[in-house]
Amino acid sequence: MVLDPFVGSGTVAVAAIRMQRRIVACELERKYFDIAVKRCKDELGRLPLIEKPQKLRQSTLFESEE
Repeated sequence: MVLDPFVGSGTVAVAAIRMQRRIVACELERKYFDIAVKRCKDELGRLPLIEKPQKLRQSTLFESEE
């Protein structure tokens, strides 16, 4: 999860999308909010709508190595 309390034009938001992270962003200025929303929508439009989920391997601190 990425928190960007000053999203501005959305550079961090676009990077989060590219890294497949969720993001919470805040912006007071409507001008910059609109720019960030457009950039995020454009970035999301470049991604495939359905991706095959990657199987993640979960490890624990005390996992035995065999």
